[in-house]
Amino acid sequence: MMTITCPKELRKAFPFFASQASVIYLDTAATAQKPACVMEAMSSFLSSHNAPVNRGAYTLSYVATEKYENARKTIARFIGSSEDHLIFTKGATEGLNLLSNGLKNKIKENDEILVLETEHHANLLPWQKLAEERKAILVKIPVLDSGHIDLEAFKKLLNPNVKIIACAHMSNVTGCIQPLKEIVNLIQDNEAYFIVDGAQGIAHQKIDVSDLNLDAYVFSSHKLYGPTGLGVLHVSSRLLETLDLYQVGGDVIESVSFEKTIYKKGRGRFEAGTPMVAEVLGLEAVVCFLSSLDLEALWAHEAYLISKIKKALLEMPGIHLLGSSDTGVVSFYSDHVHALDLASYLDTAHIAIRSGHLCAQPALHRFHTSHAARISCGIYTTEEEIDKMLKVLESALVFFN
Repeated sequence: MMTITCPKELRKAFPFFASQASVIYLDTAATAQKPACVMEAMSSFLSSHNAPVNRGAYTLSYVATEKYENARKTIARFIGSSEDHLIFTKGATEGLNLLSNGLKNKIKENDEILVLETEHHANLLPWQKLAEERKAILVKIPVLDSGHIDLEAFKKLLNPNVKIIACAHMSNVTGCIQPLKEIVNLIQDNEAYFIVDGAQGIAHQKIDVSDLNLDAYVFSSHKLYGPTGLGVLHVSSRLLETLDLYQVGGDVIESVSFEKTIYKKGRGRFEAGTPMVAEVLGLEAVVCFLSSLDLEALWAHEAYLISKIKKALLEMPGIHLLGSSDTGVVSFYSDHVHALDLASYLDTAHIAIRSGHLCAQPALHRFHTSHAARISCGIYTTEEEIDKMLKVLESALVFFN
């Protein structure tokens, strides 16, 4: 483990901060910057080892396949899974669509699908579509004013008709980390599948999917400091055996004829077509990089920055926070200034934050707004950046008022 616990020192590993020295990047929740090892791993493969995986009967292809499958093992270990339960997709969104489509024939009329009311659209729309198609009932799981799941209300929603429960490990709006262990304990007597969107949570908290006994955990590479266009889906044994095919094509078959096609068993049946080999190797590199760091110390620094931001925002007139935030993310709105105007003003000072509905309109409605500004930190965010952002934000409120 590296002894780097200072974001200033860590930034040297991220080329972005050298090429964009004037930018204060506070939109890591949307997409994180990448350490140099990611680009180096992808470039090395493309320049020296590029070949089809799982297809060629020649040395170069064997080497590429070995690299690809070793990367799967490394990434699986990082989340407490195994290579037999890890599926690569083109993003967390596709992973969630794979699950909703794969469970289609297991849902019947009047079955219930429970979804937390603060979910990102990617973990709401697939289940809403599934409910509409199967004439099932989509049920909203309430959250407290803090943004955390209302466990008492959740308990009352549980019944034998509940077949799927979906929630985020960490909200991209409130920054709240949900008590996954408590949820698992509550549903242990229910046969519902528990689906967790880990796109935000994995970047701010250690996850062990086997220890939690999750049915599915899905996340995006690019929010974990890795390449874009790649998602990772862990699926439990019982869910893997249940899922129907999502896509078909090359590399998911045992044999094909016009009369009958026999598909692979296990996770291999869910990776149709040519995979994102360079991207997978890039994610493996970042997983190794993160594993070498004192992540607990860096995450503690993130939590400190978020606490500082919340305290400052609450002292600004007309500002309302969306939930209480545990780490990583703070979302807010102003009584007097539109979130887009605030983001545009900060941009004139080279400060990048997110504004709009944050791809989670029901979550914003829960907190009585249609727009919000979001500040999100990463392991490379410094206190000096936060101090400057808060100063510019104060001047923005004065300017627009």
